Amino acid sequence: MLASSFDEFLIDLDGVIVVGDRPIDGAVESLKRLQDLGVEITIITNNSQDSRQTIRDTLASFGVDIDESQVVSAGWATARYLAEEGFTSAYVVGTEEFARMLEQEGVTVDPANPEAVVVGFYDEFTYQHVNDAARYARQGVPIIAANADGSYPTENGIEPGTGAFLAAVQSATNSADMTIVGKPNDLLFDLAATDRDASVAVIGDSLSTDIVGANRAGMTAIYVGDEPVEPDGEYEVDYRLSDLTGLFEEIDYPDT
Repeated sequence: MLASSFDEFLIDLDGVIVVGDRPIDGAVESLKRLQDLGVEITIITNNSQDSRQTIRDTLASFGVDIDESQVVSAGWATARYLAEEGFTSAYVVGTEEFARMLEQEGVTVDPANPEAVVVGFYDEFTYQHVNDAARYARQGVPIIAANADGSYPTENGIEPGTGAFLAAVQSATNSADMTIVGKPNDLLFDLAATDRDASVAVIGDSLSTDIVGANRAGMTAIYVGDEPVEPDGEYEVDYRLSDLTGLFEEIDYPDT
C-alpha cells in the first residue's frame, strides 16, 4: 500500500482533508493511520488567511494532533519570503491573521509608505484595495502574492480565490510583473520537506498547483480529484486516488 511506501507525505488541506470547515470523509481516519505507521506528515497549503496555529487547532478539533511546525502555509511562507528579501513594510490585502504573520517576521503593515504590496485571500476585498494596490504598483512598488489560485473548494461549491483579486490588480496596472510565493512554486515544498534525502510524496487535488509543484520539486505526485488527467499535459501524475483512504488499499496502482 502507498501509505507505507514513503517516509513523508506533504498533504494539501482544502479539497483533500477539508472542504470549508468540514473534514472530508475518511480524511481524519487516514491521517491518524499514517501517524500510527510512523510516517511524517506535513500539511502544505496555499491558505493565506489563517495562521499555522489556527490550522493546527482546526485539525486538532477533528482529532488529528500535529505540531504547528508540521503546517507550511502560503501565508507563513510569504511572511518568511518578505523578511528574507529585506522588506520591512507592506501594504497588505488580507486578513488580520495574515497581517500578524507578516509582523511576526518583522514586516510592518504600512498602507501609507509600503516597500511591497502583499496580496492574500481576503473576503472583504474592495475596489479601494484594487485602486491602492494598482497605484503603488505604478509607482514601482513590487507586488508579492501568497498564491495565484483563481478559486478554491468550499462547502458552498467553488468560490473565487486570491488569483481573482490578483487579476483585478493586474488589469488595473496592465502588468503581469509579480512574485507568487505559494504552490506550484518551490518555496513551500522546500520549507515542507524535512529531509530531502527521504522518499517524499505530495498529495493534492489541484493539477496546476499540487501536481505541477510536486513534479518541479522532484517528488512523487498523488492526485486526489476528478479532473481529467491529460496524458500530454504539463504535469505527471504518479498515482490517482479518490480520497486519502486509497493510501491503505492493497491494490496495484496504475501510473495515472
